[in-house]
Amino acid sequence: MMASLDHGHPILNGYDGYWPKEFRARMNLAQTMPDSDSLDQLREETSLRWILVEMNLLPPAKKFRWNRLLEDGGGAGLRLAIYEPPRALFEVIDQAGIYGPQP
Repeated sequence: MMASLDHGHPILNGYDGYWPKEFRARMNLAQTMPDSDSLDQLREETSLRWILVEMNLLPPAKKFRWNRLLEDGGGAGLRLAIYEPPRALFEVIDQAGIYGPQP
């Protein structure tokens, strides 16, 4: 939560001392990322716009999947915005390639 002060964007785990009631379900979806079905559901439920990936904290199988997205510059509804090892920031896009949530 403290890191959100730097960027000011909404975060999946809420903004106060209590997690939102949807927290566990959202974190379960987040664990399956970069699966496109999970991404679609999170985008629809939360207007998810950015995903910050701490590459050095991932288990090998997950790291492999995210590394493929790094090499391709994105994919599966994501576009690589910034890569400063060990962090990768992806922007969430919709099927039409539009960046971010739309009104």
